Amino acid sequence: MNTTESTDFSNLIGTFRARAKTLRCSAIWVLILIIAVLLAGITVFIKAGDLANSESAKIFQRRIESINNAIEYNQKEITYLQREIEQEKSQANPGPLLEDFQTRLTEARGRDKSLRDSLHRVEQEGGDVVTDRSSQPYGILVSAIATRVGSIVLLLFLVRILAPLYRYNKRLSAYYDGRADALDLTRLSKASDRELFHKLTLSLSPDNIDFREGPSSPTEEVLGLLRQIFTSRQNQ
Repeated sequence: MNTTESTDFSNLIGTFRARAKTLRCSAIWVLILIIAVLLAGITVFIKAGDLANSESAKIFQRRIESINNAIEYNQKEITYLQREIEQEKSQANPGPLLEDFQTRLTEARGRDKSLRDSLHRVEQEGGDVVTDRSSQPYGILVSAIATRVGSIVLLLFLVRILAPLYRYNKRLSAYYDGRADALDLTRLSKASDRELFHKLTLSLSPDNIDFREGPSSPTEEVLGLLRQIFTSRQNQ
């Protein structure tokens, strides 16, 4: 093998090694991403109840703030009506507005009592949700279940996408490494032997790489069998 052929072999081997290294790095990053997705999914699944409880507490807080704003606005109206009533009474001949102001004041005081009762009920209900998990409303339980189911579905979806990508990078990296090893051994033989290279290639790496998904799991096989049985019964 002359110097030019040796240089070409070295360049080609270097190219294959570089590609294999890049693919291995990509596979590592994909694996890290898979682990991160799994950890995030498990965390969301475990913390689903706390997340639902926290969201419920925020809802109760917004309701309390809304009622407090209504109470404050109603209190201003009560103060205004009391001032107007005092002014009407101070006159020698109170006009028809006095009766109207008194009626509105009675209604405002009734609203104030109703709003304060509502505020007390909401505060008590919110306190029970935080302190006693068994008294949580049905909506919180549904929200927690929906969060858990959603996290599982999203987790399976992402892993189903990332796992083939990891397998693709690893297999293609092994493919380039095998070709580089075959070229390296052919160069060491000090002869440009295509037959030798072909035999080494078949020995060190598969000629046809299968990038399809792995064999079906037992669960998938059982589900497939059930679908076949159900379909055959429908066709009968």
